[in-house]
Amino acid sequence: MSGSLPIFKYYIGETATIQINVGDVDNTQVVRCRWSYQTPLDECGNACLDLPGAQLNNTDCYISWSVVLRAEDIASGLNSSMYVVAVTVEDFVNASSTTPLSSIPHQILVHVSQKPVDACVSRPGISAFPRRNLACFGN
Repeated sequence: MSGSLPIFKYYIGETATIQINVGDVDNTQVVRCRWSYQTPLDECGNACLDLPGAQLNNTDCYISWSVVLRAEDIASGLNSSMYVVAVTVEDFVNASSTTPLSSIPHQILVHVSQKPVDACVSRPGISAFPRRNLACFGN
């Protein structure tokens, strides 16, 4: 299973870390994330690799990205951009396996804008979660 906020909002010039919460109900915790592929099954349509320069940590399922506007939005005089990001979460029988037991598509929206003049200096944060991938699980 996987989950995240439906829309992430960032300001131009920030360094973003987008955590995709993942879990494995059989408790093997061998879950990996990857960018969704356009071929051969078209997992993502026009959302494939839509976040320019972003890096995906496959093991811990988070995206690191230096926040920028789309070039075409800048050319059009816009001061905000919307990105669609497609990631596939896969469960494996063990750490050396390369064939997933399941593949779950996951899409999120990322909204980028100029930082308002009255915005906080820094964003609030939550840290020190004891579980891998910052996921929360009910028993």
